[in-house]
Amino acid sequence: MAKKKKVNSSWNVWAFHLAWILAVVLALFGALGGVWVTMPIWSLILVVLGLIVGFMFKLDDIVPILILAIALALFGGSSLAVIPYIGSFLNNIVAYFVGFLTPAALIVALRKVYKMLS
Repeated sequence: MAKKKKVNSSWNVWAFHLAWILAVVLALFGALGGVWVTMPIWSLILVVLGLIVGFMFKLDDIVPILILAIALALFGGSSLAVIPYIGSFLNNIVAYFVGFLTPAALIVALRKVYKMLS
């Protein structure tokens, strides 16, 4: 009997993919001089996507998302800026992605603490 392939179509996966695609698009148009990229609505959209991921994330294994959030927040692409031609572009991608990942990690951590205390 063949195993059925698990289709992972939950909201957090869609929000994660939308967030990294949005981070790349915003960084690309920001590098090309798009003025609309600086609008605060984009930060709000990334935060809302982060909240969706945070609330929908399974609390079984939270270590990878927390380590990723801490590593990106600490290093934040600062060393990427020295790469010629594409360094600022990569730095902006990481900065936008941190704007998405920070609320997600915060909600996941708070949910885990609440689960441990209750």
